[in-house]
Amino acid sequence: MRTAKINLALKAIPPTTREVAAVYDSMADSYDNISSEPFYVNQYRAYENMFRRHLDKNFETALDLGSGTGIFSEKLATRANRVVGIDISKNLLEKAKNKCAHYSNVEFLEASATNIPFAQAEFDVIISFGETISHIQDYLQVFSEVSRVLRPNGLFVFSVLNKWCLRLLYSSSELKSAIRSRAGYWRVWNCEDDSGAATRLPLKTFTHSEIGQLSKKSGLHITDSCGIHITSLIVPLTFQKRPDSACAKLFSLLGSFDEKVAQHEPFFRLGYTCIYAARKE
Repeated sequence: MRTAKINLALKAIPPTTREVAAVYDSMADSYDNISSEPFYVNQYRAYENMFRRHLDKNFETALDLGSGTGIFSEKLATRANRVVGIDISKNLLEKAKNKCAHYSNVEFLEASATNIPFAQAEFDVIISFGETISHIQDYLQVFSEVSRVLRPNGLFVFSVLNKWCLRLLYSSSELKSAIRSRAGYWRVWNCEDDSGAATRLPLKTFTHSEIGQLSKKSGLHITDSCGIHITSLIVPLTFQKRPDSACAKLFSLLGSFDEKVAQHEPFFRLGYTCIYAARKE
């Protein structure tokens, strides 16, 4: 299962598309086990809050970038006349197709976010949860492609890993290195596949200024942002895996507090993950 265990390594080598696909292919069966850890319960609740805040209306066309097993493609199906989900993991896409088989307005394609196989200005809204952009070496190209296929005044709601978070306090050397680094760095995610075997995947973290610059360069304007896992990261992630443990309950309690302050200074700048909403200019 994909377990929330993070190694804040600053010298991680960015993964190739094939490596990312292989990791997610290996955890497709357990990918939807969101309720197994408070970390993911808090994470997906924040996604859903942002989804409701910006997507509680009807759209003509919607694109789910890094759709995974179709968790949010299914939600978009009730709000858009046409929904397309793209991902690079064949196994996740197979799960998504089965999940959304009863929707005639949803389709899934194996494709990369750096080369979206659609025409210019084809979508009213694009979402990208699960930190898809943080998995991609050429993340600037992702923003460029999103802007290309998004209609004028179209909406882009996405999540990325945030550079500054309380997890840095667990290592003074990591904190010093982060302070010396102007931009975000590649953080290693140590996870498990469906068989329980350990695997690792480097993920790109971003600063708020980076996201602002990337968006502006691509003709996008940030209109909203919020943080996830802010104060809850005081609890070591390895201690929150058992849902019935005291640490897991504390993690959940702090997560509820995080929801209340997620959009306020200085809290949202300290989220382990940040969600943004942007409009195409």
